[in-house]
Amino acid sequence: MPKADEAACRRYYEVNAKRFRSADLVEARHILLPAALDDAAATAAARGKAEDIIALLKQRPERFAELARELSACPSAKQGGNLGQLSRGSTAPEIETFLFQLEVGQLCPVPVRSRYGLHVLIVDRRIEGRQLPFEAVHKKIAEYLEDRVWRQAVRQYIELLIGSADIKGIDLKGSASPLVQ
Repeated sequence: MPKADEAACRRYYEVNAKRFRSADLVEARHILLPAALDDAAATAAARGKAEDIIALLKQRPERFAELARELSACPSAKQGGNLGQLSRGSTAPEIETFLFQLEVGQLCPVPVRSRYGLHVLIVDRRIEGRQLPFEAVHKKIAEYLEDRVWRQAVRQYIELLIGSADIKGIDLKGSASPLVQ
């Protein structure tokens, strides 16, 4: 099997540059007000409470951690609602949709519904992903290209074997007959 040379790896890197970026991250906090998806009364109560919290935080944003410790039903309440650094795919999709749209320091203007209940969200920090240097990914690209060549060769070899096989005794209408030599 041929080895992937540096030129082939560089071409692949340049054509697929988007694949070689570090993930965008947000550092966020939340307050979780629990409500089962099928419980309309609990959802309405949680929504009202979340809207009240948002209204209060618009006036007094410095109270977020205090309110999270006091009101949130999430273990993160102990840390003032801090969820840490989140990348795409690391939290519920409906929460992620809002987190990656908010500006740094922005309080989400509406409660966000998830399977856990309603969330009051704020983004504290954003770290934009960066292009990884070729040197950092060269080895993985070479491994990928070599694996791809190997798989292609195996597939072609199997097709060759199938094409040259002389199989006897198979009734193509669905019923097998004894092999005849």
